[in-house]
Amino acid sequence: MIDENLPEGPGKLEFKPDEKRLAKLARFRRFALLLTIVLLGGALLLTLTIQPRWMMVGVGIKPETVATGNVPQDAETFGARAPSVPVISPAERQKSTIIATAQLIDSSARTAVVLWQRAEMLVLEGVLERDGAEEVLRRVGMARVVNDSARKLLSEAKAGLERMKSMTNFVSVKGLRWSAFLTAGRDFLALLEDESNDRLAWLDAYESSVRAFASGDKADFEIKGNVAGGYLRKCEVRRRKLSRASARFTESRVALESSL
Repeated sequence: MIDENLPEGPGKLEFKPDEKRLAKLARFRRFALLLTIVLLGGALLLTLTIQPRWMMVGVGIKPETVATGNVPQDAETFGARAPSVPVISPAERQKSTIIATAQLIDSSARTAVVLWQRAEMLVLEGVLERDGAEEVLRRVGMARVVNDSARKLLSEAKAGLERMKSMTNFVSVKGLRWSAFLTAGRDFLALLEDESNDRLAWLDAYESSVRAFASGDKADFEIKGNVAGGYLRKCEVRRRKLSRASARFTESRVALESSL
């Protein structure tokens, strides 16, 4: 039996929020909005009343006045000053070019000599009876790479000296020091040219002797070995001349730079 006083279906759901929490949330929102308005107003006020220093530099100065350095008097009162741009005279530019080129010649030549010596050590550290022909040939190939680098440095030094010779008509450094520098450079690079040719010929002959050894041709191995030894002895004899020529060239370079 069904009670007639009971509702026919489930009751309607109603959302009843907490009035106290709603009041707190409303107060927090009003406070956050008021704080935001105050901060934005303060930032706007600072922007309108305070002009940054970087905005004041260059005010009222024309670009041509900055380039020439003629800053108006009223601009200086606002703290605007034209940047100091160093002006390099043609004489100073030529002086810098001469010094840089002379140092390039000296450093390239010295480095080439060091590379040739390293290539020699790289080859001679290999022994046919111990390492075999393939290992020695591999060392010869590596020495050729080093030798090519030395030859390129020599080419750069020779090109630099030619540029120095062409500067004679444009500089006021005519005299004994200029002549001594060119003479020392010519003598030093001439010795280096001979060194470069003998080093390359030594590598060719040494490689031929190793290949003859690998093929079992003992006679050709001895002949090519003697030829390679002859080129190497020429380099050893030239070593003292190269050292003295290098020292003279460096001295003449320093003397030239001090006279500029």
